[in-house]
Amino acid sequence: MIRFLAFFLGLVLLSCNPKKQEAPILVETSKEIQLDSLPEISISNSSGLFRNWPTLQLFSQTYEALYKVNNSEDLLLAVENALKSIENLENQQKPEEIGSPGYLSRLDLLKTELFRLKEKLSEGQFDSTILEDTFNAYKGLMSYISLQWERNGN
Repeated sequence: MIRFLAFFLGLVLLSCNPKKQEAPILVETSKEIQLDSLPEISISNSSGLFRNWPTLQLFSQTYEALYKVNNSEDLLLAVENALKSIENLENQQKPEEIGSPGYLSRLDLLKTELFRLKEKLSEGQFDSTILEDTFNAYKGLMSYISLQWERNGN
């Protein structure tokens, strides 16, 4: 019995051996960033859509502000503003022509990508691939909204 306890205690002590924990490598970027201009997104019948849904128009302007900054602090502020604008979209009444499941899932994807970008910027890093992912999520959301708006006769 004592041998068994000694063996068991030895296994426990060996498994508790502290392993080296590698610190994440942070790459400090310069404060100045260069962003390409926002690629054009064609939204069919957009004037009627924006006229009937001013919260979407405000959100679109807020998102597009991400591409008008030239330093990481301003980009972080623009990301935070875009996240607040998404909250407004979630809390405001949307036109009934826009189907809820697809709209909400695309909105959640965009919010997730913006949170990823915010986290990187808060760590002092800038990752252009995450910015590209946010654009793709934005484009998917706006294309879905446009398609739903077209399909339902507007």
